[in-house]
Order: sequence, then C-alpha cells, then structure tokens
Amino acid sequence: MAELLEFMGVPAENMLLEPASSNTWENGAKTLPLLQARGIRRILLVTSAYHMRRAQAVFERLGLEVIPAATGYQLVKRADSVLDWLPQADALEMSTRGLKEHLGWAVYAARAKRP
Repeated sequence: MAELLEFMGVPAENMLLEPASSNTWENGAKTLPLLQARGIRRILLVTSAYHMRRAQAVFERLGLEVIPAATGYQLVKRADSVLDWLPQADALEMSTRGLKEHLGWAVYAARAKRP
C-alpha cells in the first residue's frame, strides 16, 4: 500500500505504517499508540466496502473518530441468464467473504462484552 500511495504522490514522510498486525483488531491496537503519539484522534479509514462495518467499529471502540472511505464496491449489472442457476466459483468466493465478515463481526462483538 505504501508503494501505491507513493505512486499516487503521497510523500513517504507523510505515511504512518503499521506492518506487524495480522487482523483488523491488531491493526487498530497497534496503530493507536502511533496515532496518540502524534495527537491524532480523527482518521480517514480506507478499506473495502464489505469490511468497513467491522473495521470502523474496531477503530471507534479504540476511541478514534472515524471518517469511513469505503472502496472496492462489488456491483454486477448484466442481463439475467439461464446460467445464473448454475453454481459459480465467484459466487462461492463472495459468499465466503460475506460469511467471514459476519463471523468476524460476531467474534469482535463477543470480545467487546468481556470485562
């Protein structure tokens, strides 16, 4: 992502990178001290549209004001076809992504209820 931002004209000194997390919660928890050290309390959160709900909840739970900037909307416009009734690999992939987000939301919600 840093390379893409640089390609788009964002100077490296204007980037704050957190490379050690392996999931959304860890990313928030490890990013928070970096932001706090710079007095940053409001962030522009850029993530995929299907992941925004969970990511925004994580960063807000950590006390940040979040401005969501969802990307990667998945819209399909085409004429209906008899092939729509056949199993498709891309439909399975989209179902898997949706299930992962719902499961992730449930796990994070359950963790939030713990003392």
